[in-house]
Amino acid sequence: QSTWGRTEELQRRKIQAEARAVQQKQAYKKVLARCAARDFLGGMQTRALDQLQDAGLFQDQNQVSVESSFLPWLIDSVVSAVGSTNRTASAAVDGALADAFTQLRMQQAKGIQRRIDDSEGVRLARIAAIRKAEEDARRQLEEEQKKKK
Repeated sequence: QSTWGRTEELQRRKIQAEARAVQQKQAYKKVLARCAARDFLGGMQTRALDQLQDAGLFQDQNQVSVESSFLPWLIDSVVSAVGSTNRTASAAVDGALADAFTQLRMQQAKGIQRRIDDSEGVRLARIAAIRKAEEDARRQLEEEQKKKK
């Protein structure tokens, strides 16, 4: 009877090991699927918002109000103060304002590019972490399979 009990125990352990292997394989597949989905969808929101920003759908309210209300008033005030006969002063003010806005736009473009570069760096770091996790999971699975043999 001890041989029969031993055989049953071996059979039970074999079934448990097979069930554990199936569970581990399913868990590994779930991790891979989640990583792939996260990698595919992760940057989609950022890319969509960046494209909408580039298309001009999001505007800074301060910038819009300055450009539409304050600047015309400022230019009109400066022109009237200097006088209509002094075209040189008006051209100098217009040139100075144009240069100032050009510099502001360049700074804004640099800031946008920095945000794009930062988000790309974060995305690449996530991908690297996912790949490392996948590789670690593969190694662990292979080690467990080697132990079984």
